[in-house]
Amino acid sequence: MAYTEPEAMPLFGEDSAHVRLLDILYGVASFIATMTAVVITIIRGQTKPLHYFFGAAIVAIAIPHWLLVIWFRRGDLDPRIRYINLAMCLGLVALSVCAILYATE
Repeated sequence: MAYTEPEAMPLFGEDSAHVRLLDILYGVASFIATMTAVVITIIRGQTKPLHYFFGAAIVAIAIPHWLLVIWFRRGDLDPRIRYINLAMCLGLVALSVCAILYATE
């Protein structure tokens, strides 16, 4: 991609197509797991109010994660942040699975 203004250039260069695909893949995986868990906790929350807390906790963790992913995709963050994003994604998916298992118990 050709940049006409130096301000528009990513700070750390362009990523390969393989890296962009992996970034999109774990972003989509965390989004699907989070939305599934939130929907299930809302539906099942009518029987136990603790389910609402689980859903709110997942959303509170997911919002900063998605912001980091967006900033990383723009090239505004150091490439080492990819590993933090991956760790946050795995934690978010694990928390979502726990919420789903707890809510459907």
